[in-house]
Amino acid sequence: MEKIKLQKTPSMRGKKYILFLLRLGILSLLFLYFGNLLMAERWTTWEVKVVEPPVSRLAQVATFFSNLESKNLGACHNGLLANSSYCGLVDCMWSTKTNSIVSFVPYKVGGTVGMLRCANQRLPVKGQLPQRLGSPVEVSFVLPVHNSPVMAAEVLLELFLTASEAESAEFVVVNDGSSQDMTPLVRQIQFLKDFFGTRIAYISNTKRSGFSKACKKGVRAAVGQYIALINSDLYVTPGWLYSLLSTVKDGALVAGPLMLTSESLISEAGGIVFSDASAANYGRFQTLDHRHLYARTVDYISAACILFSKDTFTWLGEFDEQFGAGYYEDTDLGMRVKSSSGRVTYQPSSVVVHDEGKTLGDDSNPNKQALMAENKEKFYRKWITSALPQQCPPGTPLDVAARRARYPHMLWVDDIVPEPDRDSGSLRLFQILKSLVGDGFDVVFQGMTGRHDGLKYESRLRHVGVDVREVTGKLPPLRASDGRCLFNVVVIARRYIFARVIDAVESACPGVPVIFDTVDVHFLREIRMYLTDKGRERYSTEEAMRALNEDAGAQAIRQMMELELSFVRRSAATIVVSTAEHDIIKKLVPEANLHIVSNVHVPYDTPDALDCERRAEVLFVGNMNHDPNVDALRWWFSSVVPLLQSWGTEVMLNIVGANEYTKLLPVLQGTNASWYRFHGYTTAPELDKMHSRVKLLVAPLRFGAGVKGKVLEAVMHRLPVVATTIAAEGLSLRNGTDCLIADTAHDFASAVQRLLTDCGAWRKFSGASIHRISSLFAPGRAEASFMDLVRTLDLRQGVRRCKG
Repeated sequence: MEKIKLQKTPSMRGKKYILFLLRLGILSLLFLYFGNLLMAERWTTWEVKVVEPPVSRLAQVATFFSNLESKNLGACHNGLLANSSYCGLVDCMWSTKTNSIVSFVPYKVGGTVGMLRCANQRLPVKGQLPQRLGSPVEVSFVLPVHNSPVMAAEVLLELFLTASEAESAEFVVVNDGSSQDMTPLVRQIQFLKDFFGTRIAYISNTKRSGFSKACKKGVRAAVGQYIALINSDLYVTPGWLYSLLSTVKDGALVAGPLMLTSESLISEAGGIVFSDASAANYGRFQTLDHRHLYARTVDYISAACILFSKDTFTWLGEFDEQFGAGYYEDTDLGMRVKSSSGRVTYQPSSVVVHDEGKTLGDDSNPNKQALMAENKEKFYRKWITSALPQQCPPGTPLDVAARRARYPHMLWVDDIVPEPDRDSGSLRLFQILKSLVGDGFDVVFQGMTGRHDGLKYESRLRHVGVDVREVTGKLPPLRASDGRCLFNVVVIARRYIFARVIDAVESACPGVPVIFDTVDVHFLREIRMYLTDKGRERYSTEEAMRALNEDAGAQAIRQMMELELSFVRRSAATIVVSTAEHDIIKKLVPEANLHIVSNVHVPYDTPDALDCERRAEVLFVGNMNHDPNVDALRWWFSSVVPLLQSWGTEVMLNIVGANEYTKLLPVLQGTNASWYRFHGYTTAPELDKMHSRVKLLVAPLRFGAGVKGKVLEAVMHRLPVVATTIAAEGLSLRNGTDCLIADTAHDFASAVQRLLTDCGAWRKFSGASIHRISSLFAPGRAEASFMDLVRTLDLRQGVRRCKG
């Protein structure tokens, strides 16, 4: 991690800076002592984006001073906010264990402590955020202000402390004809300029022009690629900016956050417009639950906090000035985005606290009520012949209206929430779900069992727009108030989950198509395991199926097969992951509506990969709870390694796999410790690095089914592979061209020895046919296959738009 040193500036002179540094030294010692105490606490929260801090510890210490005294760097220190509720609030402590700042942010407004969040926070330092004239700026923060200078100074500091979630930033403050003394805000701006060299433009209107015009003036003065429009009564939290930026970069034209009140109730979770031009803030004054925690396409986002590209804002025609004093200018912008076939996205992984009423007063303010009524009428006249007739009528339940933008409604039931950094099957599912949301589906995901780190993966799914339900061991509600099914299609993954829930689904949702995602064909894996246990080292799929039908010892597996095939017959469509499985099931159930939706893989960039001569070790990747993987290692150590040893070839096997290795212990007991190194679960970056350091991957699987993601991942890393026929099944790999395939111990050991000792052969298989293979497993391929499946189904059953 690159370290950036604090630089001296001419402004750091005088007695007040000497005092500042003395206090800083004392405080740094205090928080280093108390930091570990705070780290002992365990906080439960939803995930925020962790942005790696590219700053030195010294720089973090300097910035910490601001958080220790208040939410306003310099303002409390200079006595500007001595009576502010933020002064004296400790919200950030250094962790000597992780060498990072851990930010505890109790948002305290009016004496009430609201939500609590915890995140590694990347903080701006001298030399990082100042954007010189002419240099590119990624985000421009536009802050329109009318009076309330102390609050505006606090908000400006909040923005500054999170601005480094962007590559670069600037600030544009528009004083829209304030009647109060704005000295606190001006001094705060000057402090940030002098101490950090931050680029801040201060525009002062001699008289008030109204919210829309003030915003437009600020946007026009901004030079950033993206505009973050922020009210001066709104406080941001760590991760808010990164989440909105990623949402817009992913295709939304406008994105906005989850807005909370100071009491941690919902202020707004996206806006709804009805056909009579009335509007509602979804979730207002409710507590958070699954309905508010996933990204959704919405009618509009309050201009209190929105992000868009400057080009988009200009192309849409900016805010309509007929709504100039405030209210409905953001609603109108949302309608224009929708009319241009764009998306306005509510993104709850971005969280802000809205101290409402400080700009135009609370809801009882007669001026506000009159202004809203006037602008509602203007909005109605503008859109009555185009967009409004497509909206839900007034009186539609808000929960129904909030989901109207996405259709059809899909329920996806699986074992656990997909973990895309842990296995290729999860990556496949994550990409499919993300694609469905992108194609307009309203997707509900129900996991039937949980994981200790499930919250992390739930957050990822919610970020891309999937409604992830709490794991209770039960299905979510299936029927609407009128008795109709809440879903137009149901997907059930894995045979044991299908067996568990299919009766309930068919009872509650008659006529609604059910899709069976096999993940892998279980009976095929079991018969192969049966033959392996009987000592069969090499056999074809046809031989396995013949044994399944003829061998008396395979009766239990035949019963399993009949159950699995009955699920295929009960389904409107069935998903398999390979042509081999497709062909087997098609022979057994000719009428089955079968579709191949395989795994997802893309080539990896490996600039730091070692050349052949500097590599020596071998890699094995596999879940240690999976019987085929344990058997593969048993065969490797008992049959393959002794042959290599007898030929004078030393080999070190790096074993990587999630979950505990209890099943592996009997295999490793008595095995020479110099033959293996057990790593357990590794993160994706760690595994990437390992792929670029080892000489080859081995996949000595003797039984199994489905597509082996570990093999494809190695191919995408340009790492040569030695695999069995079972391990290479369904991957379109050609023996001798793309990899080496061997099924006997002698042939497998010979292939390994060849790649370990012959760099010419190694280079032949390093990256061989990567473009052909990657095209077969590209994200778009799996997504297109699934959409082809959906088009074969009748989705007219179940709930309709605007009906609950």
